Amino acid sequence: MDQPARTPHDEASAVSEKKRLRSLNERRKIGSLRHGRNARKNLGSEAEARALWRSYKKRPIHPLVIKADGTLVDGYRRSWGAVLEGDLEHEVPCVIFDDDPTPEEITKRQLISSIHRADIPLADKCEAIVELGEGKANKELAEELDLDPSTVTKLLSYRNLIPEARQAVKEGAIGLRKMYEIGLLPAEAQPALLAIGLNATADETAKERRRREKRDDEKAAKTASIKVVLGDLTVSVKGEAVSLDTAIAKLPEAARELERARKAGHDAKTWAALVKKKARVKHQEA
Repeated sequence: MDQPARTPHDEASAVSEKKRLRSLNERRKIGSLRHGRNARKNLGSEAEARALWRSYKKRPIHPLVIKADGTLVDGYRRSWGAVLEGDLEHEVPCVIFDDDPTPEEITKRQLISSIHRADIPLADKCEAIVELGEGKANKELAEELDLDPSTVTKLLSYRNLIPEARQAVKEGAIGLRKMYEIGLLPAEAQPALLAIGLNATADETAKERRRREKRDDEKAAKTASIKVVLGDLTVSVKGEAVSLDTAIAKLPEAARELERARKAGHDAKTWAALVKKKARVKHQEA
């Protein structure tokens, strides 16, 4: 999308502010900086602030913005993270105002810095993570990027997605958690969950994924025959899809049925013949 044309007033404001900045290269210790007015009321969790600082400490791309007396204008979360990590003596690059900006000017600058800062799209993050993670363990990659290992795992799930699901991520139709839930399923099961996820919440998508996995596990855990060896005897339970739970439930019923047959005067041979006859009649009726 094209950026709106800058007006003469915008150009004048930019030049005016540039003249007010003393240096892009001056460095100050974290412990010398002070927190003042901040448009951002919620700084996030301590864990997030610590991770942000550790990342910035390795790669200090953007300087902090401060007043001449060391009061922060922009960079509160990085500064807070540094304090939490005990890095008060660490020096950071700062942009410093020569004069004393008004509270309104400080708020305006903080809003501009936040509003115009575009986050990297999820699909781009995922593709970059997948490339960086080639041949590395998730924990190693997480340490390099100062990210929570669980976040890295979720981002890397992008590589497990079918093309349709990747396209949905690129279009912003599904977010990180839905993407992760879909990527947990085999490729042949992903289209159905993707269709659900496009119109459901992340919690609902996760619940449906678990339901489908449980159903598939139950299906995979069934067999046509289960045999139990009891000394010289072998007891068999047969059916189209027999699970251990089914066998456990049915064997006591079988014992009761045999008890009734004995009370009716049958022995093993006559009972076996009767069962065979019943099976033949049932087959013919079918």
